[in-house]
Amino acid sequence: ETVRALKAAGVPILAGSDAPNPGTWHGVSIHRELELLVNAGLTNAEALAAATSVPAAKFRLADRGRIAVGLRADLLLVNGNPLQDIHATRDIAGIWKRGVAVDRAPDREAVVAAARSGSAPAPEGLAAGDVSDFESGKADARVGYGWVVSTDAFAGGKSVGAMNVIDGGAGGSTKSLAVSGTLDGGLPYGWSGAMLLTGKTPMQPADLSSKKEIRFWAKGDGQTYTLMVFSQGRGQQPLTRPFTAGAEWKEYVMPFSDFGVDGHDIQGIAWTLTGTPGTFALQIDEIRLR
Repeated sequence: ETVRALKAAGVPILAGSDAPNPGTWHGVSIHRELELLVNAGLTNAEALAAATSVPAAKFRLADRGRIAVGLRADLLLVNGNPLQDIHATRDIAGIWKRGVAVDRAPDREAVVAAARSGSAPAPEGLAAGDVSDFESGKADARVGYGWVVSTDAFAGGKSVGAMNVIDGGAGGSTKSLAVSGTLDGGLPYGWSGAMLLTGKTPMQPADLSSKKEIRFWAKGDGQTYTLMVFSQGRGQQPLTRPFTAGAEWKEYVMPFSDFGVDGHDIQGIAWTLTGTPGTFALQIDEIRLR
């Protein structure tokens, strides 16, 4: 209904799919977006323009977005006519980037191999299972891409968050990760906290199935926090378990089985505040996979 109203009001519509949020991949997700735009009332030609010429014009990218003399030869060849059936964009015959044909075979073989194995790659450093102790003074990780602040801002929320390595850790260690911020009440599903991205790149799935549980130490302001596990097979909905962070350090052990997964396609693990809006202060340390 929103798209129909925007079109009726003459507002330019650009295709977008929220990639790379969980379950939404760069490239492939745009084909579903085109289908949804057509379902919402755009003609097939208008939907195609929303993914090509219109965004190029609105972002002032004068060298692309159309097939014309002098422009970048970024071309997609499909079997079929997407002006008649928008699903034809999915039947790709060839791709050219700056006029150079793209060899899709290696990527295709990798996707097929991953599908047959049922697992994503295991990240480097996983064998030991010691992920982060922050003793270096930095928010680094021995497994995966590393740590990032995660909030509901990308979904339109106004929650804010921050993370810093500070003095004082669990079990007499010297450092820990302090996670703080403000949870806004504007969204019914708002969150704010810190996230460990377990794949080589953000939201890339990683095979953690050789490990059975997540172990960590935490202390905080007495609020109940949420451990979120993002699994590619479960789409965009995180799997959650609560824990209460009191004034003293405490170790928490959460098996992957408690989240209903076996760990073979984990995209990230997040320590967040959800639910009641307000400020929060949490410390975590000695993050391990066992």
